[in-house]
Amino acid sequence: MGLLQRWVRFFVLGFAAAAMPAIVHAESSPAGTGKGHLDFRIVVPQVVRVSGLTAPSEFTIDREDVGRGYVDVSPGAPLIVTSNANYGYPVTVAFDNAIASRVVVRIQEQRLSAERSGAQFVVAAPRMRNAAVAIGYRIFLAPAIAAGTYRWPVALRFGAAHGLP
Repeated sequence: MGLLQRWVRFFVLGFAAAAMPAIVHAESSPAGTGKGHLDFRIVVPQVVRVSGLTAPSEFTIDREDVGRGYVDVSPGAPLIVTSNANYGYPVTVAFDNAIASRVVVRIQEQRLSAERSGAQFVVAAPRMRNAAVAIGYRIFLAPAIAAGTYRWPVALRFGAAHGLP
């Protein structure tokens, strides 16, 4: 390999390493062998952004709801979701046990059934950028709940998953 080719390779690799926001790992051969190699490992962190996540201030339970044991909540205004993961994005479902015994979240044609508050799920979805996502709920009522108006019992948390593919 000529001197010019070595300089070009050096500058291209050096520029690539400096320009990319990534983790770079370099290895070289033992001294004196005259041969070496350079390995790059680029890690792109998962990003999940959600805007428009609001919750109603009140949750009304009718006598019919108490008799049925649950309340269906239709999707409201959609969330705007951006995720760079090709397997989906994580969601944590928390709820007030004094009001709800279980919550089913309907999101992107999927049903996430939280049997306990703080349950974690991964919504299977492709990469998306500013996608409108509607969310509906089926809130199963706590055994001793009475008809009335309560504070909204469900909270969702979206975030990057650690340790997932």
